[in-house]
Amino acid sequence: RTGEIVWDDEMPLVLGIPSDYFDGRIETWRGLIHPEDLPAVVTKAEQSLRKDGEYGVRHRVLRPDGTVGWVEARGKVLDGDDGRPARMVGRLWETTETRAAMDSVGRALQHMSDGFLAVDSGGRIMYVNERAQNLLGPSDDLIGRALWELPAVAVPALEARCHTAMADRVATGLDVRSPTDGRWYHLRIIPVPDGLTVYLTDVTDKREMQARRAA
Repeated sequence: RTGEIVWDDEMPLVLGIPSDYFDGRIETWRGLIHPEDLPAVVTKAEQSLRKDGEYGVRHRVLRPDGTVGWVEARGKVLDGDDGRPARMVGRLWETTETRAAMDSVGRALQHMSDGFLAVDSGGRIMYVNERAQNLLGPSDDLIGRALWELPAVAVPALEARCHTAMADRVATGLDVRSPTDGRWYHLRIIPVPDGLTVYLTDVTDKREMQARRAA
């Protein structure tokens, strides 16, 4: 509530700033957040406080020397004796190399004919290629959301399938009909370290052919 931030000794190393740069004030911390990312970070924090829940965000850090790095933060709001939010406790880690690797892979995946999504261990979307955006919506509306919460793929079995794939380390899949274009897509869900990869393949013609054969 006071706006004071307490760091351990590792935080300056993670952020890539001098150990004596930070003075414990929230204003100084906000000054390290890249200006383009600051509104989203502040909004996430305010939402966590209002909902008395968990906080999670990825953003860039603009260091005093002008260099830029990526970090990810996870935290939880804790109440005081009066039942109101009193403080947030959490951790932050550096993800610059991971982000660079994802960007490199992303360039290769961006123009695939299939939709492609990378999902973290909590089911939150980390990356979508161009084809997936055409089907599911702009990346700004998708990143950070749980896959099974998206209206375009909101089928009852999806969340359970994702959790099972991560727990058992076995690929799975199911067909969904997109409200965007009315076509059928097969979601191939493949477990990977720290999450899932999901491929969306148009199977409308295949299903129609199977229906004709069955008839």
